[in-house]
Amino acid sequence: MDSHLKVTTVITTVFLVIGSFSKHHPQVRNFADAGAVMSTLLYRVFAALLMLKGFFRTASHISAGISAFTFFSNNTVCSTIVGIVVVIIGFLLSIPRKFKHTSFVSLIGFICIAISCFLTLIGVAIERPQYGEVTWKAFNNPGLNDTVGAITDIIYGYSAHGSFFTFISEMKGRSRDFKKSLTIVQIISITFYVVIGAGVYIIVGDQNGLSPALLIPHISIAKPGKLVGYGTQLYLESELVPFFNDLLSLTSSIEAVCLSYYASSILRFYDNQGRMFVNRWKMTMFLVAMISVALGAVITPLGMATSIMSIADGFKDGQFGLLFACKS
Repeated sequence: MDSHLKVTTVITTVFLVIGSFSKHHPQVRNFADAGAVMSTLLYRVFAALLMLKGFFRTASHISAGISAFTFFSNNTVCSTIVGIVVVIIGFLLSIPRKFKHTSFVSLIGFICIAISCFLTLIGVAIERPQYGEVTWKAFNNPGLNDTVGAITDIIYGYSAHGSFFTFISEMKGRSRDFKKSLTIVQIISITFYVVIGAGVYIIVGDQNGLSPALLIPHISIAKPGKLVGYGTQLYLESELVPFFNDLLSLTSSIEAVCLSYYASSILRFYDNQGRMFVNRWKMTMFLVAMISVALGAVITPLGMATSIMSIADGFKDGQFGLLFACKS
């Protein structure tokens, strides 16, 4: 939980940088546009990162849907078939792909996540006697692999800011409304992560506890003409690759960290050229930007290394089946 609060504090400053950059450059509607303001090279880099982020974010949602349907079917249905159903349902619910039409899906997603969080907490509390004596630690040391994996999961969970430029561009009050929305989102999401995660862990302890995968609901926007191709790729990756969770951690170590730390710092440096030390606030933000770059430089290689090691260990220990194998 301590790491969670530290990471989210840094990421919140990233969100503020995005809001400030959008205010100074109202023509920007996404990270690619922000890169274009600075240079052609950054436009291409940011566009590639944004596409990669959307690709794996949607794949993670498909994977979550597959897990839910497979659980409710009591593992009697091949998850490959379930995956096809999830893709079709997701496609139909996102038509037409505009904010005013898809915002209700985001609201439903938030309500479902809230309900599932409380049901999880209530459920483990009811079943508490069966766990017997449990042990938990306020400051645990799960090892390098699990620690880095947890940090990259947190970063990925809060990496919806790739869409913030688009959200801001459609807000009437822009900067004012964005700050209000950001405050509400951060309070709710941090509270849910901390309360549910800590609550479940304290009840079930080290032996039985699993970290809840609570992702912030958001809206993904894509051109309809590309949906079939993207849907096929996302389905194949999220459902048929046995080490998808580790693969997700690997990609989040690259694209989510780059957008969360490197890209935001670049935006900050560009927007404050020659004015980085004019007052205490700008000096503080400059320091935060440098810390973000340093964190990114550490998390990216560690995240990639631990994810690759986890995948290799999974195959070695027989945790994963064959590639593209039907699971039930």
